[in-house]
Amino acid sequence: MTKQRALSSALVLTAFGLPAAAGAGTPESSATFVGPASSQLWLGVGYLSEDNYHFRRYTGPVDEGFYPEAHLDLRYRGEGDEDARYGRLEGRDLGLDSRRLRGRYGVQGTYGLSLEYDERPRFYDRDVQSPLRSDGTDRLSLPEGWQGNQDFEDSPERLRDWKMERHRERLAFDALRHLDDEWKVNFSFSREETDGYRYATDYRWYEFPAPIDQRTDQYRVSLEYAGDQLQGRFGYHLSSFQQLANERLTVEDPDDPGEFNEVFREPDNLYHQIFASGAYAIQPGTNVSADLQLGRALQDERFVEDDDDLPSSLDGRIDTTRATLRGTHRFHPRLQVRGSYRYDDRDNRTPQYFTEDDLEDRTRPHGWTRHIADVDADIRLPARSNLVLGYEHRYTDRDFTDGSTRDDTFRTRLRSRITPQLEGTVFASRLYREGAEYVGPASEAGTILPAEVYHLAELEQTQLGVSGTYSVIPELALGAEVTYSEDDFTDSDMGLQERNRASYTLSLDYFPTEQWTGYGFVTWDDGERQLAGEQRSLLQDEETLTVGLGTEATVTEDERWSLGAEVLYASTDVDIGFDRAQDTDYPTLTTRLTQLELYGKYRASEQFHYRLAYLGQRFEEDDWALGFGPGEVDDMNDYVLMGRDNYDYTAHMVVGSVGYTF
Repeated sequence: MTKQRALSSALVLTAFGLPAAAGAGTPESSATFVGPASSQLWLGVGYLSEDNYHFRRYTGPVDEGFYPEAHLDLRYRGEGDEDARYGRLEGRDLGLDSRRLRGRYGVQGTYGLSLEYDERPRFYDRDVQSPLRSDGTDRLSLPEGWQGNQDFEDSPERLRDWKMERHRERLAFDALRHLDDEWKVNFSFSREETDGYRYATDYRWYEFPAPIDQRTDQYRVSLEYAGDQLQGRFGYHLSSFQQLANERLTVEDPDDPGEFNEVFREPDNLYHQIFASGAYAIQPGTNVSADLQLGRALQDERFVEDDDDLPSSLDGRIDTTRATLRGTHRFHPRLQVRGSYRYDDRDNRTPQYFTEDDLEDRTRPHGWTRHIADVDADIRLPARSNLVLGYEHRYTDRDFTDGSTRDDTFRTRLRSRITPQLEGTVFASRLYREGAEYVGPASEAGTILPAEVYHLAELEQTQLGVSGTYSVIPELALGAEVTYSEDDFTDSDMGLQERNRASYTLSLDYFPTEQWTGYGFVTWDDGERQLAGEQRSLLQDEETLTVGLGTEATVTEDERWSLGAEVLYASTDVDIGFDRAQDTDYPTLTTRLTQLELYGKYRASEQFHYRLAYLGQRFEEDDWALGFGPGEVDDMNDYVLMGRDNYDYTAHMVVGSVGYTF
């Protein structure tokens, strides 16, 4: 079922004129081209039936109407066997907000250059409202004459519509130089800038549109060696995050005009890392490898509020060390053993700050040290069967705990081809954790007792699964999978106490002819969680149903015409209740998605291709936390929201394109 679903998604992308990515697992500047250096150019037009920020929220378009569709894949290869030059220019979604353009040029075995530009949007909501205005600086102000929260209802004309969206632009450069047959050096640089607006709140949950304007730069240089038995790499990586706007945003209080509150943005920070790795083949069937990363994270911004007991800046520093050693040895043609050890240390050297007036009001510079050792035995059994037995030990020592946690996991998996038509897999794992108690500033001050928080508490975890595939006839295969997991956080005082989940899947793959394929699947997930709070506990039950059917057929003998279709339905219901009878359970959270995809392809000649695709989606949700505002939503004025609403729409998109190969 998984392969067929992935194949269907790839075919649908192709139907919309999206060329498949090449060399996905190959470094950008060293990828080589296989086959003829033919080029493609696709031009077309699409139409979206309505303004919609949810339907295509990660790619666009989001506005009703027509939009351009453009893709290109231009390739160049040197002439003759002696000419190793290559070049490629790829463009995807050039008419959308998710456009991508990448160019590469080089001489295989000598050097390679790559330059890439891409945009990645995220559309949240449109037409939400707030009285605040932005003057292009780091200040959000109320309109003249605004009297207070009562104006949300008395003067709705003073509200302004806001589009909550984020746009990321990324420019990346890669360069590779072969020093000889075994040595090469790599350099890469990328800059990503993000702007837009996101939802933010002040300390009273006043919701407002917070502007985003930030940059992330990354540099990487490495030296690599690749011999017959030995491979290695050594390098340096730098990541820099910077707010392009002021560190603080000033927001006028809608309930107290003239009063301004300050909201602080994420602080600037740096991360340095030196890395090295190596692998050595001792003999056939015996290999060892090692990795080492040494990092340092720095953050030196000032505190949000001025206080005589606090210094002018955080002076934040975290040193990270990660060392890994792996080994594989084949003791027998039927037995292979793999083992590894990893040391992971997060040394937080940030000073701990607190005020004289309140010992609980202090910073918490968490750090930890972890050791992980695991071993697996891969045994090839008779009758086309394979057995894997494994064990992992994890020891973690954390700050602010009264001890360390120890995790021991035992796992096994049996895979067998029982008959030529039937194959199956069974797996199981069992984890036991020896827990610890959290000891924070409040417990140090004696105001609360140490607590077993769920991620530190004792845990018993069980995971079971079975799957199988049966070929009824050569053209028809049936599949089934059942998985179950159970987490029991023994003696957890805060957070998760229990978590159970079961999943059931049935699938069908049908290949009646070489020209016609089809598939179908249905999956049912049922999960339960119990969470503990200071005064009461929550019980959450989540059920998800997913059903899909798809087919593709070549309708003519010359394979010029092909058609495809897919229908998808998904529903989710989440119930959240309390363990106390006097508390009222929350209303059920629901989502419903029905989607239809149709596409067709026609190859008119070796040069010209035509594609037409349709995508329709019916989506509705019922979230009790949405649909309030704009304005006050409670009598205490604790919540002032911007009016986000539940999505309930039926949207249609049609795309047609013409391709030219040369």
